[in-house]
Amino acid sequence: MWFLHDPIADDPKHTWKDYRSNYIRTLVASLLHPHVSRYEVCPWPRRIYQGQYPREGGNGKERIPAAYATELQTVLNVLGTMDGLDAEWLTDSLQVGLLLADSAMYQRNHPDWSEEATSFKYDGTEVASALGSEFMELLDWSPFYGLALPLLKHGAAVRPVQLDNAGRFPGYLDDYRVLVLSYEYMKPESSGLHNALAEWVKEGGTLVYVGDGSDDFHTVREWWNQGSKKFASPMEHLFASLGLETSLAPGEYAVGKGCLAYLPLHPSQCAILPEAGEQLRQTVTSAIATAESSLRWEKKNGMALRRGPYIIAAVLDESVSEEPYKIYGKLVDLLDANLPVVDEVTVNEGEQALLYDLSKAGGGVQLIAAASRIDRIEESDDGFSFKAYGPEGIQAAARFQCPRKPKTVAFSAAGTSIRMPLAFKWDEGSSTVLFRYENDPAGVSVKVIW
Repeated sequence: MWFLHDPIADDPKHTWKDYRSNYIRTLVASLLHPHVSRYEVCPWPRRIYQGQYPREGGNGKERIPAAYATELQTVLNVLGTMDGLDAEWLTDSLQVGLLLADSAMYQRNHPDWSEEATSFKYDGTEVASALGSEFMELLDWSPFYGLALPLLKHGAAVRPVQLDNAGRFPGYLDDYRVLVLSYEYMKPESSGLHNALAEWVKEGGTLVYVGDGSDDFHTVREWWNQGSKKFASPMEHLFASLGLETSLAPGEYAVGKGCLAYLPLHPSQCAILPEAGEQLRQTVTSAIATAESSLRWEKKNGMALRRGPYIIAAVLDESVSEEPYKIYGKLVDLLDANLPVVDEVTVNEGEQALLYDLSKAGGGVQLIAAASRIDRIEESDDGFSFKAYGPEGIQAAARFQCPRKPKTVAFSAAGTSIRMPLAFKWDEGSSTVLFRYENDPAGVSVKVIW
């Protein structure tokens, strides 16, 4: 799996401040998926580094702010170090898989619409401003958000799980103990998927099904109502596959070592009505208890994860409290262009953090973070040296752990040597040094003398 990070959006009407805040949300959310460590970091670099977007207050346009450009370069290089790092949750976050099928996109229409009846066919790429009012509902994905956000907002680590893959790869669901499913906005590709789900439940899984059977696509000609199968919806076939009645009352049902929980509610209601979202949370909690598992859901307003030396944290709004999350230690703030060393970080409601924990850096000379690509560090008796590569015109910052305070620093770029004794800042408390220089795609050579 590759995650896409775009530092700006397809809609060019936003400010850099807005782009940055949403980019950081996307970045931190993706880093809270510890099994994914590959990222598409700049799908269109030119529109990021050379594009112009509205200024705050609407007074003309501007190119990317210098500090944001430096921050982006730091983050891009940090992302390249995520592969193979051990992950550890710092918060007790319930892991929940939200099943999602390809058919969720096929249903962005209506069964009774035809090409003859309307000249418009939604392909999933139009922005809201390009659609007429009669088609706006095609952009409303409340059923998915209704299942995800009430759980996420109370501290559950919710992850999309590809339903179609459950029938393609043996053991695909084994990493999950709680799954949430609805067929009110998507449909299963084949009946075999229910065999995989039934086996997973019987072996101890907790499946929460949410749906009231009102979706128009239940009545289209498909496998669940053709041939020998006479089910009103794929939900009924799922229940039958679990050995249950096709018509169930709300509640929890033991199935083998696991449990099915049924909430007869359209999932979009959980995104609209607070009481419906609370019903979903109560259903998940009751289902976990019915399954007699060791799982518990301690509801909280955020989550934090350690990946190697990195700490990733987020505190959500609209949650159980407004209490901040505090992190202590010798920490480098990787979302600050100056790469400051701090002893305490407070993540408030609606905020996120990406930090480097210096206690995990090891000994000797260590690169902590840089707004350049630094492939190799060469140590010698009198110091160390490295070569940094980066986009032209972007200010770079690089923080290193050092066993000794540097005396001087020599820079060489484009064949010109410049001795810059003030181009670094030593932090005695963390034994780290911060270098500043202009990036150069041909490389900047840096020689550090003790």
